[in-house]
Amino acid sequence: MSYVAQGDVTFQRFTLIFGENGRGKTTLCAILRSVSMSTPAFIVGRTTLGSTNRPEVQLLMESPSTPIVPNNSQSDIERQI
Repeated sequence: MSYVAQGDVTFQRFTLIFGENGRGKTTLCAILRSVSMSTPAFIVGRTTLGSTNRPEVQLLMESPSTPIVPNNSQSDIERQI
């Protein structure tokens, strides 16, 4: 099954995102909320079932992005956002 985007995938004022359970809809919302509010809390609180890895987010933009990797220091996380 292919999950490659088709058509115009530009976010508009209202953008519908749909998919099967477990495909990352809520995670995407948490990432966007974390970025818009400049707080990593929404990302830090996310986990993948059966995984012990810490969450990591990379946003691909016109300029190079830096991974947002939560660690033990809240100030370090805030600097990364």
